[in-house]
Amino acid sequence: MLQNFPGVVQNTGWEIELKTENLRSKNLIWSTSLNFTAPKNALISFPGLESSSQAATYRINEPLSVFLGYQFQGVDPATGIYKLWDKDGNGSYTINDYIVVGNFDPSFYGGFQNTVRFKGVSLDFLFQFTKQLGRHPVYGNSSALGVGGNQPKEVLGHWRKPGDVTPYAKLTSQGGSELYNMYFLQQVRPRY
Repeated sequence: MLQNFPGVVQNTGWEIELKTENLRSKNLIWSTSLNFTAPKNALISFPGLESSSQAATYRINEPLSVFLGYQFQGVDPATGIYKLWDKDGNGSYTINDYIVVGNFDPSFYGGFQNTVRFKGVSLDFLFQFTKQLGRHPVYGNSSALGVGGNQPKEVLGHWRKPGDVTPYAKLTSQGGSELYNMYFLQQVRPRY
C-alpha cells in the first residue's frame, strides 16, 4: 500500500508575464510574450523525519530539492586523498555529518517568444533561460578517478605527488581503498 508524503510543503514565488501585439495588418500579425518566474518551496514540517528513510534527503525549512552531503575540505597535499568534515567528530562519516550542500531548484527561469502569422502560416521563436545549479562534471560522475570510463578533461589536474595542491585526488582503480571510498563520499557537490 502506498502512503502519501507526510510532510507539509509551502510553495511561493513570483511570476510575471507581458504580452504585446507589435504589428497587425490584413495579412500579418506579430506578437511578443515575455515571462519570468522565481519559484520557492520549503519543507515546513515532516513528523518523524529524523528517524525516517527520508532523513538523508530532506531538511525542515529547506527546499525539496536540497542536496545534502559531506562538507568537502579539499585534497590532502600529503596523501592525495579527499578530506571531508566530520561534523560530529566521531571519526566516521554518517548521515549526522551531512550539511546542506546546495539546491537544484531553479533560482529563476523564463522565456521570450515571438509569433509571426502571415496568411494563415504561423512561425514561433522561443528563447528560454534558467539559473540553476547542476552536477559538477567531475564530482557528479559515477566512476572514481582512474576507474574505466569517460572522464572530463578537468581530471588531468589530479594529485600526482606529495605537496601537490589540486582540486582532484590521485587516481585509483583499487575498489574498497580509502581513496576509492572517499571519492564516493565527497562526490555529492554541485557546480556553482
